[in-house]
Formats: sequence, C-alpha cells, structure tokens
Amino acid sequence: MENSKPVVSNAVLVQEKVIEAPIGKPKRKIQYKLQALRGIASLAVIWHHIGSEGYLDKVYKLDLGFVPYGNIRPLLFFMLSGYMVSLTNKSNLSSWEEIRYFGQKRLYRLYPIYFIVVLCTFLLNYDKISINQILSNLLFLQSFTNDVVFENRALWTMSFEVMFYFVFVLISFFNIKKFYVPLGALIIGIGLLLTNSNFPMLISVCFGLVYWGCGLLCGGIKWKSVNHAISNLIALALLIFCYQQLEVSAFVLKKLPHSMLPMASDFIHHPIKFIHLAFIPVCYLVIQSFNSKEVPF
Repeated sequence: MENSKPVVSNAVLVQEKVIEAPIGKPKRKIQYKLQALRGIASLAVIWHHIGSEGYLDKVYKLDLGFVPYGNIRPLLFFMLSGYMVSLTNKSNLSSWEEIRYFGQKRLYRLYPIYFIVVLCTFLLNYDKISINQILSNLLFLQSFTNDVVFENRALWTMSFEVMFYFVFVLISFFNIKKFYVPLGALIIGIGLLLTNSNFPMLISVCFGLVYWGCGLLCGGIKWKSVNHAISNLIALALLIFCYQQLEVSAFVLKKLPHSMLPMASDFIHHPIKFIHLAFIPVCYLVIQSFNSKEVPF
C-alpha cells in the first residue's frame, strides 16, 4: 500500500512564496551610465569644496569661474534618487510587509557607510562636537535640529533624503499620484516664502522635494529608449561643472523683487532656495540622457 502524502498544489506553493517575500525581485541589471553620473556629480562636489575653501592653497583660492557651483550637484542627486526609486518600485507599497522591506533595503544601503563617515567626522572634530550633534547626525535629524557639523556640512543632504523616503512610503501606500508631489511641494514652498515664514529649513525641504518629486515622476514614465552618443554624454558631464556660469533662468529669478520672493542667505539653515529651482531643466536633461532615454523637450 502506497504511503499517502498530502498533496500541495503549485498555487499554494507560489502563494506561500509571495507571502514570504512579497516584493522580491530578480537582480537588476546595473545601470553603469547612471552610476557614472553619480561619480561625476560627486567629483564636482569635491572640486567645489577644494576650490572654494582653499584646501589646496591657504593663500590663493581659485576664482569662482574655475570652481563648479556647489548646490546643483546635491539637487541632481535628489532628482536622481527619486528617479531610481521610481524605476525600482513599479508597484505601490500596499502592505506593512512591503513597507518594511522597502525600509530595510534603504537602511542597509545607506547606513553602514553613513555611520563610518559620521564616526570619522566626530573623531576628527571631537573637541568641537556636542552629544546632541552626535545623536542628531546618527538619526538623520541634523538639518532639522540645527546640529549640522560645519566641518562635514555636506551631511545635511542625508536628512532630506531620508525624509523623501518617508514621503514615498506615504504616497505609495495611499496610492497618491506622483504628479502631486512636486506640485504640492512647490505650492507649499512658495506659500511659506510669501508669508515670510520663520521656517527656512522647511522651505528648503519643499524645494528639495520638488527635485525629488520630478525625478519620481520622470522615472515612472515609459520613455522611448535612445542610444545617445558618448560625445553628447561627455558634453553634458562638462555642463554639470560649468552650468552656473551659463544659467539664464537663474539670472531671471534673481531679478524678481525680494519683497515678492524673499530669499534667506544662511546656507546651514536654508540650503535650498527658490532660485535653485532654475536648475531643474538641466538636471532632467542630464538624467534622461545618461539613462539612454528620449528627451522630448
């Protein structure tokens, strides 16, 4: 007599696998051009800080004509981050299990190297840093608690990045259209400016979210694939370094009456200003081109 065994259908097996790893996906192909774009933008940031702050020569500092503008690179990173989040999350996060999985992926990718950077920053400046600064930086709160370490103030971007991840979780879970992210952030940011708000960091978050939301929106659109010539990509890479000197729209925004759109000048408390929205077109152009996508405009 044959041993009787419980019969389990393939459907049940598949269902169990889905429950165990709800949003598991096959390993994605590495997009080398976008990785190269990240590297180019990082080099531009390094060049800016070395050139503008006189790290190479304390006596002579490079003229600003030879130093790439600093703020466009973090803004490019924000748009690229939203773009990549949209590419890698085609479906909404519809359950707490999926939200947890999304958060774990981001935490494992960001925190180890971030912790090392923060630790090195504190060890090299231990006599200038308080316990509050240490805790704020470890919890990604430094931009909102005024605890940015001046010696490594580029870490302010991480506070914004983590907040944008929370925004994605909310719009994805509640199935909010991506278009409302940059539009809503723009309206709130300009509204705070016009009312002379005493929350400049919140204004910066809104304008940073405009960039991130534009990337999120573009990444969710099925653009036509185009093989851009390497010479064109090199030209765009060079544009990243010199765009501030060529930007016409920024010049126009500067001419707006300050009473209409007042702009705080303190970088630590207001890192992203209204005028920085002028860089959206070139960031869009660069990201689309490096991702081998059509640029319709």
